[in-house]
Amino acid sequence: MINLTAFLGMGWPAIAVDKVAPVFQNMVAQGLVAKPVFGFYLDRDDETGELGGELILGGTDPTHYIGSLEYVPLSEETYWQFKMGGITINQQSSPYCSGGCNAIADTGTSIIVGPSDEIKKLNTQLGAKMEEGAYVFDCSKL
Repeated sequence: MINLTAFLGMGWPAIAVDKVAPVFQNMVAQGLVAKPVFGFYLDRDDETGELGGELILGGTDPTHYIGSLEYVPLSEETYWQFKMGGITINQQSSPYCSGGCNAIADTGTSIIVGPSDEIKKLNTQLGAKMEEGAYVFDCSKL
């Protein structure tokens, strides 16, 4: 394991600059990883305020989750986009995405994007406050 702070694009060739094979797809093609799977763990230590996490190439780290992972097919190989049946908040069904929708898993952003009216209601329900044109909420409450 190496300790570093960096960015590593995990996108698909369809959105890569000049359609260059991204690092992970290149590693898979060369047989450098055990499985064509990667996992990430994002950590925030509330006691020390230190940030941390892990990126695991070729597998996952089961010390960071309970139970088994469920893999879902991608609905498009551009972003890590998948079909979602709905959104649950505090173990309650919500009206958001009730008829199904596409979602993107993206560790490189901190925003929630969607239809304006629904996002406004969702942010209010999450306790977000409008600050300088963007909704902000306390992540320790999630």
